[in-house]
Order: sequence, then C-alpha cells, then structure tokens
Amino acid sequence: MDLKKKLQDARRASRFSQEQVAKQLGVTREVVSQWESGTRTPSVKNLEQLVSLYRAPYLVDPNATSDPIDEEKSTLVKGLHCEDDALNSEVSNWLDFLDRWSSYKKNDNDFLPQRGKPPKRLDKGIAFKDSRYAAREAQAVRDHFKLGREAIPNLYMLLDDWDILVYKANLGRWKKGQSKEGISGAFFNHPDLGYCIIVNAQTTPGRQTYTLAHELAHAFYHYSLRTIVSRAGNRDPLETFADTFASHFLVPTKSINALIDDYGWKNCLDPFKVIHLASCFQVSWLFLLYRLQGENHISRENLSEWSGLSPSKLADAMGIDTHLFTTEANGVKSDLHRFPPSVLSDVRDALEKKKIDRYQAAELLGVDDGDKLYNALCETSPADSGEQEAKYEFELQLAGGRI
Repeated sequence: MDLKKKLQDARRASRFSQEQVAKQLGVTREVVSQWESGTRTPSVKNLEQLVSLYRAPYLVDPNATSDPIDEEKSTLVKGLHCEDDALNSEVSNWLDFLDRWSSYKKNDNDFLPQRGKPPKRLDKGIAFKDSRYAAREAQAVRDHFKLGREAIPNLYMLLDDWDILVYKANLGRWKKGQSKEGISGAFFNHPDLGYCIIVNAQTTPGRQTYTLAHELAHAFYHYSLRTIVSRAGNRDPLETFADTFASHFLVPTKSINALIDDYGWKNCLDPFKVIHLASCFQVSWLFLLYRLQGENHISRENLSEWSGLSPSKLADAMGIDTHLFTTEANGVKSDLHRFPPSVLSDVRDALEKKKIDRYQAAELLGVDDGDKLYNALCETSPADSGEQEAKYEFELQLAGGRI
C-alpha cells in the first residue's frame, strides 16, 4: 500500500477531519489534502507527527501492524507493564473483558458502536492541554451536566451514568523505589465502547476518586489520543492539565470558600475541620490539604505539619467513616466488584430474560462460577435482624409511635 493510501486510512480510522489534523500539525488543510492525494510528500518531521497523532507506526515501519486497535492495546500494555506478572494479568483481563463486552453489546439493536467524543460545547479539538484554563473547563463540565458547585457524592456512579465504563483492578500499591511506581489508572477510547477507564483499586477510595476525575479530563480533552496511562510524578503537559482539572472539578474554588464561610471557619481551620471537609467532598486527606493551601486557607507550615497526621484517626475521632482514607491492600474483594453497576445490571437483565444462561454470563465477565454469579445477581436474600430492626424503627417513626 502506498503512503497516500496509508495516510487516508489512518486519518479516517482515527476519525479526524483534515482541518483537525492541519490545526494539530500547524499546516493548512490543503497541505494535508495534498499528502493524501500524493501530490506532496510530508517531511520527516511531519510524518513523525502523523505517526504519533494516528498511533500508526505502520506509516514508517513496514513490519508494524496496520490494525490501529492492536496498536492502541499494545500502547496500553506497554505503558502499564511492570515486573509483576499478576499486575500484567490484570491489564490483560481488562482488555479481554472489553473485547467480550463489545462483541456482546453489538448484538443489541439499540447499541451504537463508536469512539467516545465529548459534548459539542465542551469539545476543544485535539489534545487541549493549556493548564491555565483547566479550572474554567472543570466548571464548564459541571455546568454542562448541571452539577453546579456542590460536592459530588459518588463520582464512580456518576461516570457510569454518563456511559463511561470504569473497571477496577489491582494495579499495585504505591511503593518508593520501584522503577514504575504509582500507576493510578489509564484511559482508553475504545472503538466500540467509547470512553473506558481502569482505576487502581489498591489505592484509597479518595485517591480513586481523584484518578477518575483525572481520567475524565483525558476523556473529554484528550480523546483523540485514544490511550493514556496515568502515573504519579508524570509532568507531561497533558497530565498537568488533567491534574488541575481534577482538582477544580472535585473541589471548585467557590464551593470550598462557601462551605468554609457557612461553617464560620475562615482563618481558623484545624486538622479536625479539614478532615470533615475532605469527607464532605469525598476526596483524600492530602489532596484537600494541597487544595486548601492553593486557595490560601492554610499556610505552607500547616500543610507540612498536617500532612504527617493520620487521616483515619482524625476521622475516627470525629465519628466520620474512615474508609475513605484507608488503603485496601488487597484491592477488589471479588470479581464482581470490578464492574460498574451498568454492566452488572445488563447481565442480570439478560439472565432474567433468558437471553444468556449463567455459564455464558460467567464467560462474559471472566468469572469461574456461573452458579455463584447467578445467585449474586438474581437471587435476593431476606433482611437480617439488624435490618429488620431498622425497618421497624422507621415504620414506628412514620406512625408517630403508634405501632
């Protein structure tokens, strides 16, 4: 296949217009058209840029695969690869599940296979990465989805409602001294399923929330890049943008200022008040400390001193659930905890309507026991004594104590 045909196919597979490619490379649309018609040959630099933009090494390497999906998966596997075979297996299981889920969903007449793309009013084109405007864009996303400036109680559920498929995996605890430490997650703009995110379940729930917001930035503003692996300490401009976006998306400046004013805590924050605020916004202790310092609510000295405190002990002293601040060393507790509610709901619905049997469902989700899966999704258990007591208390309250 000659170069002009490869260029045409690669751009169309990437779903870019000639105008978008031209803008990204700093050339005119006419030049891109001339490359694809064969009347002009791209320079070595331009060709390297096209290879990177299209994720298509076959443009310059005749031995590379011409399948862009294989290249995207290869990029993810390489980016997430480490010395631990168990972690590498987690990544492979995720990608295998996406393949199975994509094939299954294509049997649904209402399913429209396509890449993910942000709402038109949020679309900034290819790889927007100016961190100066990250806070503005975070509020624009909130405004578009009518989130206002309130705290988001459960970002995992919210993304699922937005058809962003989040998969939880055990990607390793963060330890100093490792060559590839701090894998928090990855973003994959799947050709059929659209936005897909893998998040490290072996970090604290507060850290996972931050990772989800970070990957959301990649989904809406870097969707054209298809695959991005997020790792602690990466100062790439895309990562810096996503970090800033996540900070302001989870804790908008006006929200934190208003809450502090409402409580009368201006200029008098202490660790117990901060842990309460972290619980309100469902974010990690350290994240909120840095956020508060960035908004000048606490000093650098406060940040340095308080960052060494135990958030779980502070939360326990305040009667706040400590789960948000505690790392779950073993990550996901069962295979079903890997999947978002939408996936489990679809499988449950298919089982009840007998579209698939329990063993097909187990194969689809990559679990071993079809009977156990069926019982977990389709069988209901009676309330225990504590739940019955809570029900009685509620009914008594409704009846004004007359039961």
